[in-house]
Amino acid sequence: MRTATVSLVHPSRAQTLSPRQPVTQNAGSAYCLLGRLTQRDERVRVIVGLVDAATGQHIWGDSFEDPANDPFGLQDRVGEGVPSGVVSNITRTELDRMLAAGEDSLWVF
Repeated sequence: MRTATVSLVHPSRAQTLSPRQPVTQNAGSAYCLLGRLTQRDERVRVIVGLVDAATGQHIWGDSFEDPANDPFGLQDRVGEGVPSGVVSNITRTELDRMLAAGEDSLWVF
């Protein structure tokens, strides 16, 4: 799987990323992982979403929230939650694509 940083895909921070924009087109990525960090009072929330680069379709999303005084705890939760959510959903999406393409295009294991 090829990945790219947002700065590579969208060099201008003034532009707003939208899941419907082909933000990964120049980077050649199949998926784009978008995220947002917010803080309210003494809480910090990280919201992430996986988008299909070709269709703009939202594939997966989750949010993680912890006290603002424990940034490493939040980092650990995000670091554990994002890979498992992304991998399982990319696998399912790729399987759906293969099945939609027809039986002749499936690999035999």
